[in-house]
Amino acid sequence: MNPYPTWISIDGTEVIADTALTNALNTGMALIIERTPTRLHILWNPNSPRHAQAVMYQRQPDPTDCPTCGTTKVDRLTDGSCPTCRFWTYQFGTPGGLIINGEHYRVDDEPTPEELDNYPYLYGSYGHRFVIRHVDGTEIVTHNLWHQGTIPPGLTRPDNAAFVNDNPAGAR
Repeated sequence: MNPYPTWISIDGTEVIADTALTNALNTGMALIIERTPTRLHILWNPNSPRHAQAVMYQRQPDPTDCPTCGTTKVDRLTDGSCPTCRFWTYQFGTPGGLIINGEHYRVDDEPTPEELDNYPYLYGSYGHRFVIRHVDGTEIVTHNLWHQGTIPPGLTRPDNAAFVNDNPAGAR
């Protein structure tokens, strides 16, 4: 969970306080002049005669935000459900999903060596070789690994597999 709130500048540009702003503060490129629970007044480049000021406001939750997965400004489906939640419900409910470092993957049918040589772009991760170890210790080798994405913070699940790094980068 992000310990800092998301802040939004007066021109509408979002800044995450624990990344860009914290880096600027730590390097002396920014200085907080005033802080309230919902407002930051910042001086950028305080040691330069060409400094600038910014007033930033905390992003308020939008009624269209999904409280379950955290997706912002959700265009709800006709039944009122969140498309991100529906996608992940499907992924978690379909057998064979791998969760590695909070990312979701699926292994598809293994191509023949000829198919892989002639058409690598038809296979997940462009046909690169992956060795994956399940939590029970079994290992699989695949050249057809598909990535569904990072699991949203509100829907996280424990990892059920890990990559085994036994091949050089880019090896088939």
